[in-house]
Amino acid sequence: MTSPNSDAHILMSMTYASRANPDVSAKDFNEILQQAQANNAANGITGMLTFNKDYFLQTVEGPR
Repeated sequence: MTSPNSDAHILMSMTYASRANPDVSAKDFNEILQQAQANNAANGITGMLTFNKDYFLQTVEGPR
């Protein structure tokens, strides 16, 4: 019999890109980043977020 958390040690990773709204500013990006950092820390998720004025590229990883 397996426990409900038997696959908790499995690390999942997802990377995706999205087009930014043309009106996204550096201030907006920093607010998004701060909120993501708080949410990710609370959920045991790590990753990275980059922004080049046109696109976001994000990788998130954490337990299944």
